[in-house]
Amino acid sequence: MKKGLASLQFQLTISLVLLVVIISGVLTIVQFARYSTDFDQTLRQNLLTQVTTAALSIDGDTFGLINADTDRESPEYLKIITPIKKIFESNPDLGGVYTIAPDGSGGWIFVVDGDPNPIKIGTPIEDLSAILQENSTGITEPAVERDYYTDDWGTWLTGYAPIHTRQGEVVGALAMDIAQSTIREKQNQLLLVSSLIFVISLVFSVFMGWLISYRIVHPIKKVSILAKSLAERDLPELALACDRLAEGDLNQHIEITSDPVEYQSKSELGNMASDLNFMITHLKAVGESFNRMAQSFTSVLAEFGDQTQKLSFSADHMKEKSSLIEAQVSQIQNAIQIVDEGSQHQMDSVVETRDRLGKIVETVSSVAQGAGEQSKAVSDTDVVMDEFSRLIEIVVKNADDQAQTARHSTETVKQSAGVVEMAVESMRRIQVIVRESSQKMQEMGEQTRQIETMLAAITDIASQTNLLSLNAAIEAARAGEHGKGFSIVADEVRKLADKSSTAAKEISTLIARIEKSASEASTAMQNSQKEVESGVQMGEKAGEALIEILDSVKQSQISGERISDEANKMVTFSDRLTDSLDRVSAIAQNYQVAVEQMSAYIESIQGTMDRVNEISRENSGSIEIASSQVTGINQGMDEFSSSSAELSALSGKLRSTLARFNLADKNA
Repeated sequence: MKKGLASLQFQLTISLVLLVVIISGVLTIVQFARYSTDFDQTLRQNLLTQVTTAALSIDGDTFGLINADTDRESPEYLKIITPIKKIFESNPDLGGVYTIAPDGSGGWIFVVDGDPNPIKIGTPIEDLSAILQENSTGITEPAVERDYYTDDWGTWLTGYAPIHTRQGEVVGALAMDIAQSTIREKQNQLLLVSSLIFVISLVFSVFMGWLISYRIVHPIKKVSILAKSLAERDLPELALACDRLAEGDLNQHIEITSDPVEYQSKSELGNMASDLNFMITHLKAVGESFNRMAQSFTSVLAEFGDQTQKLSFSADHMKEKSSLIEAQVSQIQNAIQIVDEGSQHQMDSVVETRDRLGKIVETVSSVAQGAGEQSKAVSDTDVVMDEFSRLIEIVVKNADDQAQTARHSTETVKQSAGVVEMAVESMRRIQVIVRESSQKMQEMGEQTRQIETMLAAITDIASQTNLLSLNAAIEAARAGEHGKGFSIVADEVRKLADKSSTAAKEISTLIARIEKSASEASTAMQNSQKEVESGVQMGEKAGEALIEILDSVKQSQISGERISDEANKMVTFSDRLTDSLDRVSAIAQNYQVAVEQMSAYIESIQGTMDRVNEISRENSGSIEIASSQVTGINQGMDEFSSSSAELSALSGKLRSTLARFNLADKNA
């Protein structure tokens, strides 16, 4: 397709862009006009709502008290100015918020102004708007000016709402001004947004127009390129190849280079691409069929040429061989005589061979009997090996149980050795305690003997004291009245001496008992020490015995594990032996089958030898017939020579016909 301004894609893009620009322009203008109208109505409605709501926040009774002499710092003024300032500050679009009142002479005056530079209270309004002119005595309903009006401060759109007292009397009005410049700025912003939307729509329309045109034109380009390729290259090559083939040039090859278009769609363009792809597919199939046909013609004609050459060569060769055959026929006659003599010798050899085969049959029968006995022996051995395998498995299980028991015994012996070692250690501690207790008992015996010596001394002292008290009593009796006090003392001393003597005897008796008990305890301690020493020795011997038992159990465990390993090996060897016996049994069975087959073969050979003998007899008769037929062969050779000459002439004609075709291998 043509490029540039005349291309279909460019024209489609421009058409779509122009269509979208016209539609977007009309829609933008209509939308701007509608938005302007709606904006003006909405602005007036919002202004009316705001001024009406704000008027309700003004106290009409307080407002009626304000006059030209009212101070701006008075409570009445502040009560009115405060809500006005809040309204003015909360809405930046407002140009002014103030209150007015009729002056009684058909005009209006300013009362409270919310501007930072307020107008003086009582200043008359010189440029009255249409609503103020129409309501010179007072505004009773909220209203917005129908048109903008101009005064000394600018051009405004103003809304009014009456101020009522508690009794419902109208004492003034609240006014709100919006500058025309503010409204125009809002409208300009709206126009800017509309223009921006239009520009975005224009850019988007250009992109979408290009995309849509590309999606339409691109498949058309593909289809056009494919059709051009078919018309300028593939179809002319196919027609030229067919013309050359018709002229006899078989060295032709066609390759359809055009590929199908990759385009999937249910539109008319998609159907056209699908039909064109279908045509290309079949055209490729036609090209492949043409190539196979040319190759087939080439191979057939080449083979036909080869066969023609072979035919010519065979005709010449037949001529040469006919003369040789005549010479060989005479040789055949001589050979027939020799064959006749050989047939007689063959019959003799057949008879001798049959006798020898009979002897082989007898030997084979003996071998078959031995093979049967061998198979039976192998079967018996297999039964024995099964029993042997079962016994080995029992041995393996017992060996595993023994190894397991040995492991438990090892743990038990280790625990017992620990217990015995603890017992021996306790016996050693008891031995030390008993030895110390024996020493203490011996020391106690020595101390009791010392106490006995002391008691003897005490007894002697008590006896001497008793004698002294007796002498004192005697001397006190001699002293008479003056010795009574001394007699009492002597009597008390004697009593004490008697008590001391009695106590010394009791202590002596107790010490004797203690000494006897200590002696018995010392003897028992010594016996206990001997028993403890004996127990320690026995414990040590028991520990050594347990160590030996532990070593024996470990050896038993190792032996059990070795037995288990060897038994497992025996199981493996048994399995291998069983497999070998199975193979031997199979070989014996195969051998027996082979022997039986051999017997059958020998019998078959014997039958064959019989037939050979019969055939030899028949050959003798056939040889005579062959001799008579050789004569007929000589006559046929003459006819064979004439046929060879005709074949040679036919091959010459075929070669001249094949010269018309241009074969691929011939050009090569």
